[in-house]
Amino acid sequence: MYTQEDLQYIIERFNKFIFDELSSAIGYFKIAEQLTGFGAAKVIEELKEHGKEEFGHYTELLHYAYLHGFGDKLNIQCLDENVINYIPKDLNSCVAFIQSLEIHARDDYRDMIKFARDHQDIEMEEFFRELMADEQEHYDDLAYILDNKIKLGESKGETMGLFKEILEKVIKEEKWIDKVKPKWHPPKGTFAEDTPADKAAEIVCKASDNLKQAVERVNFFFNRCGKKCEPWGEKKRKEIIDILHKICKNK
Repeated sequence: MYTQEDLQYIIERFNKFIFDELSSAIGYFKIAEQLTGFGAAKVIEELKEHGKEEFGHYTELLHYAYLHGFGDKLNIQCLDENVINYIPKDLNSCVAFIQSLEIHARDDYRDMIKFARDHQDIEMEEFFRELMADEQEHYDDLAYILDNKIKLGESKGETMGLFKEILEKVIKEEKWIDKVKPKWHPPKGTFAEDTPADKAAEIVCKASDNLKQAVERVNFFFNRCGKKCEPWGEKKRKEIIDILHKICKNK
């Protein structure tokens, strides 16, 4: 399935991914730590949860690499020390740093999905599809704060003040992602538990320009649903996406 050149590319990509995921995990905890005392308990809890999820991605990437025979080729020596020195210490820079990592992760995993699909590696494609869905949710969460006119790059004190003002508005919300306004609104009941997966897939496919957009829309709405869709949501999401790959692949 893969040439030696392909395998070298995969190893290089995984080296970058494990470094970025560990950096994101530590970065989220650093931001949460610096927000202590602002009365932002819910925000801090959410940031820590994202940090745990990023560390989960880090371990999942390592597990995948070792499971597929190239884990011993990854450069994980002294990884912890390098990451700690790499992460900015002040709040302003750290927030910008994490946002940048989330953007790159989302785009990197999208590239790996295409790479896997081109090589007919269904297992790798689904693996990175799930990682990308999580990164999209994290990006949306951060975007909610940053889109509320936090001007990164200004003086630390001024930025901290702007950050605090936004936090005071955000802490009343259970989930930042609930505030994200999608550009497409599916008909009521599209992703309901009792709606057949094939019907939901047909609705999304017709409303989307291509397969990629259709899958991203499904991932977005199930991520937004979160615990409200447990325990059936993850199974339904995968069923819809599987059907989309069959009916939407030529769009």
